[in-house]
Amino acid sequence: MTFQQIESQCRAKAQELFEKYFGKLNQEAAIERPETIGDYSPDLPKQIEAEYYAYLKTLWAEIAPNSSQSFEEIIDKKHLSDLMTDDNREIIPPAYDAAMHRNLWERITKTNHKDVTYYKGLLKRYTEDLLTALRCDFMEDARKTLNSSNMNKKTYIPNPIDTTNVELSEELLDLVELLAENTHDNWAEGRFAEGWTYGPVRNDELKQHPCLIPYNELPDSEKEYDRVTSMETLKAIRKLGWIIKKIN
Repeated sequence: MTFQQIESQCRAKAQELFEKYFGKLNQEAAIERPETIGDYSPDLPKQIEAEYYAYLKTLWAEIAPNSSQSFEEIIDKKHLSDLMTDDNREIIPPAYDAAMHRNLWERITKTNHKDVTYYKGLLKRYTEDLLTALRCDFMEDARKTLNSSNMNKKTYIPNPIDTTNVELSEELLDLVELLAENTHDNWAEGRFAEGWTYGPVRNDELKQHPCLIPYNELPDSEKEYDRVTSMETLKAIRKLGWIIKKIN
């Protein structure tokens, strides 16, 4: 998984949580105008943060299964708290009190929805701050982990024996076809042993494969795979200085 894919997933999850808990705010403010806070308790941002934290923990186990750092180590909650501004946290309690306690005039005129809408907006903004700080801290370590993983990977460069100038005799060309058929039979035997059966199209879930038929019934396009493997094997043997000789 690339860094961009990880970040995209993290942003998508955050958006999913916003829609889940705050998706109806605009409709409520414009049409319903609720006079009470409903399920929007002061600890809602922390509940959402806990959901996001659990999601990121699962994601970390997927992208860094062999990391020497635990998820709890990379997400330093004290560090996150230091990143957060106190603006929203300090004004949420008085906004909550104002939304909860309706005076007589507000009861008569039903205007408490203004305080309720303001309070809910603060909760949403605070939640955005929480999840953004959590995501940024997570992505910082994800980037380091991915970079370290890529640095430790050895670049594999295939280096087959050069058989360009090797020519096979007519006798060995006949052997190519016999080896190709044997290669196919070995492959098919292994598939049958694993529970695969013939099917008109390949289906990995049902373990069906259209090539589980005798070699002579295969289309030439499929036979060519086995022929090339056999031919290159014989050419490599010759290139290495060995002699292939029929006993009788």
